[in-house]
Amino acid sequence: MERINKAALNSALTGTDLRLRRRLPNAELKALGSLMERMARRWPAQEMQDSISEYMADYEQLAIREGLQRVIEAVDALRLSSKFFPRPDEVADEIDRQRAKRQAAAEARRAPREREQQNKEFWDWAPQWMQDTGNSEEELLKRFPSKRGTKLKCAEGEARDGAQVKVCHGS
Repeated sequence: MERINKAALNSALTGTDLRLRRRLPNAELKALGSLMERMARRWPAQEMQDSISEYMADYEQLAIREGLQRVIEAVDALRLSSKFFPRPDEVADEIDRQRAKRQAAAEARRAPREREQQNKEFWDWAPQWMQDTGNSEEELLKRFPSKRGTKLKCAEGEARDGAQVKVCHGS
């Protein structure tokens, strides 16, 4: 095994150069600067001269990580509730809240389709299970009580235009 020399260790322990930090594209950096100016106008009572460059660097890294649009959306939401110029960590928390809200909404839209698909797969499988085991549908539903009332009953009919249609609904 190779020994680590002192120069290599010192090099590894040295902080990264700021020039190596990821940067936003120029157009997004200008848009972020414009956002910061609007924020400074929105909260004029705060003296931000000493910290604005640090805030800008933190907001830039947040925009790189989350996307500039997400930062803008979070700041817009905070305009209504924040009494002070929002710190980057507050904006990051708002981004997380908005993400959780979007995920919950997506799950609410997806869950009924997934349940429907699971029920369809179950009832596609059920006849073979009943045949293999010699059990009735009543026995099946004793073993799988959560599937009671999920079986689709289908009826074929004729639409007004004469086309054949199949209408299914839960039992």
